[in-house]
Amino acid sequence: MMSLDRDTRKYVEAMSALGKIDFNNVPVDQMRAVNLQMASTARKEEVSEMKDHSISSDRKE
Repeated sequence: MMSLDRDTRKYVEAMSALGKIDFNNVPVDQMRAVNLQMASTARKEEVSEMKDHSISSDRKE
């Protein structure tokens, strides 16, 4: 079995501590708050470059 890195392990443990979550019925703002709180404790890393991308909704089938 592959081990998780420290931040991923903390995220998984925090999600487990919340108990069983019915993601179909959790309000978006509540789930966003939980994720932001957990992300605020994550290790920060330098980013060398950022690019904006957009994805078209036009489908050519």
